Amino acid sequence: MTMGDSTQSAVAIDRRLVYVNSASSAAARLLNVFVLVWMYQYLLERISSEEFAIYPVIVSVMAFAPLFSSLFTGGVSRYVVDAYARRETEQVTRLISSLFPLLAVFGVVLLGLGFLFSWHIDHVLAIAPGQLWDARIMMVLLISSFLLTFILLPFGVGFHVKQKFVYLNLIEVARTVLRIVVLFVLLFGVSTRVLWVVVATVCAEVAATLLKTLVSRRLVPELRFRPRLFDFKTAKKLLGFGFWTSIGQLVAMIHTSAAVIILNQFGTSIDVTAYYIGSMIDRQIRTMTSMAVSPVQPAVTAMHATGDLNRMGRAYLRGGRYALWVTLLAACPLSVYSQEFVQLYIGNTYAETAIVIILLMGTFPFIFSTFMLGPVAIATARVRVFFLGAFITQVICVGLMVALVHWMEAGAVGVAFAIFVVHATANVVFFWPLGLTLAGEKLGRFLRQTIVPGLMPSLVGLVVWGGLKLHDAPDTWMELGAYTAIGALFYAAALYVYCMEPHEKDDVAWGIRKVAGLCRL
Repeated sequence: MTMGDSTQSAVAIDRRLVYVNSASSAAARLLNVFVLVWMYQYLLERISSEEFAIYPVIVSVMAFAPLFSSLFTGGVSRYVVDAYARRETEQVTRLISSLFPLLAVFGVVLLGLGFLFSWHIDHVLAIAPGQLWDARIMMVLLISSFLLTFILLPFGVGFHVKQKFVYLNLIEVARTVLRIVVLFVLLFGVSTRVLWVVVATVCAEVAATLLKTLVSRRLVPELRFRPRLFDFKTAKKLLGFGFWTSIGQLVAMIHTSAAVIILNQFGTSIDVTAYYIGSMIDRQIRTMTSMAVSPVQPAVTAMHATGDLNRMGRAYLRGGRYALWVTLLAACPLSVYSQEFVQLYIGNTYAETAIVIILLMGTFPFIFSTFMLGPVAIATARVRVFFLGAFITQVICVGLMVALVHWMEAGAVGVAFAIFVVHATANVVFFWPLGLTLAGEKLGRFLRQTIVPGLMPSLVGLVVWGGLKLHDAPDTWMELGAYTAIGALFYAAALYVYCMEPHEKDDVAWGIRKVAGLCRL
């Protein structure tokens, strides 16, 4: 069925619905952050750095796995949402039916290659003596879990179409709880081994993937495989879009994994652990914001599908402002108190972790001001220039990392410095102008509506947090928490009084009423 009036969308475009979905996504990820913080500290106190270093190296290698899936699935959500917004329900089924056979065949091939790589992993990575079998088992488990998710991914986009991200995030919370339960049973009931982290993760991931698929198909019954609807042109269109999203996925994987792999080859296990722990918060904030932007993508795609371009431009400016508010609330106190945090968390052995944190947090004002660039590029199907620019940026960054670590022996601080310099420069020179072009906005409005109000609360917070540290640096978790909370109050006050627009204050009041109503139940 084809939509008769192109201005009417079957996909809801509601600002407050997006807020609720994004907030629930961030909350689900926040729970996972707390688990990781405890888990890393618990393991580092009880196992050697050589054993722990296996985990970040294996995870860094597996971080490249979504690159393959993105080639096939990168466009499915975008085109399914677009078709559903236009009420072309048979096209939804045609998209799934044209993609699924390719996924099944490629998944079988990847499974064989993955098992072969796992067996010969010691020929590729530097694995400490006595840790080889643990490394093989961890790799096999992660590959198997990934391929299940890869094959079933097209059937799970119902949450995006219907914008039921709260449901999706409830499943994520259940996944995290299951992971915690399995991990606790293994760590406290069997032994203290880093292997159990992967075992618990895979058990929870498989269960969550199956549940997501079932719920998604109930939300959108058109997400089904019908052999007669397989269409080569449709598959080609999806693969063409997916090629560039896979380049984008490669960029993300390089950002996440290149530093650890370079340090594994040219540094020490101390360097690997210092950087991995130092980048932990950066990774989690990026993942959290990626989850938070997922509910935005269907709405932005629907705006473009129905020709509501002015609204898309306003969403671009507003999204960058919100991203700065949220991320800098975490980045500023972490930067000010990085040394104290590291000392309390893991002691003096990994002292360089504090500098890594400062450098990585320093990239946030540059990268999160263009928070909406990816969704707008995908919605307008103009992904080539965006992902190609991101890829070139990462290549330059990796080159600088190798130079600093291999030839200058700069270790964990060297790779963090490379990330800061390259990403800060690339965003100001390339990504800021690109985002304004795609969104149809001007630099003046970007500075007035995104940069200035986005940074103002952090400047107030930095003064407060810095003043408290100069007065008396915190040396306990309670003092660190109290100082962070005091600065956060000033941060929130500056945000509400000086930076929020009237309708945003109304939305805050609406949210408070909703939360209060839930608390009374």
